[in-house]
Amino acid sequence: MLFGFFYKQKTHCELSACLVGFGLFFFFQAEDGIRDFCLSRGLGDVYKRQVHFTLDSDPIPGGKIYIDGEMTNHRYTPYNDMVYNPASGKYEKTLLLKQGSYNYQYLFLPDGGSAASAGPIEGNYYETVNEYLVKVYHRPQGVRYDKLIGIGMGYSGR
Repeated sequence: MLFGFFYKQKTHCELSACLVGFGLFFFFQAEDGIRDFCLSRGLGDVYKRQVHFTLDSDPIPGGKIYIDGEMTNHRYTPYNDMVYNPASGKYEKTLLLKQGSYNYQYLFLPDGGSAASAGPIEGNYYETVNEYLVKVYHRPQGVRYDKLIGIGMGYSGR
């Protein structure tokens, strides 16, 4: 048994659905003509929107900057490489993403390289010395206070 319906929204996007067996499949055609097929969980997860990414940075010679995360499958392709815009002084990229939350980072991939890093973008502060103060407390049974039984100081990078 196969039946479907067509619905026209005010935003001129096309949305259609059909029922095949017991599964409901939604097709969404965005305004820019990109058609996506996705199994829907009924949460509106088939809708995609353009997301604009900007990185305020001077041009970095000798490689490209990529948007990295699960949304890009941690690959370095033209889909997720950022382009420097001299007019704005920023790297920019627009991606078509499903609604939701994404973890991502900006990575620099040297020309001819296969391993990208955030160092050229964020800087590298491995020489920084950090100071850690450790206090050890103990609370004996039946007592309503904590007793300081030890104190120590440690440093990283030394």
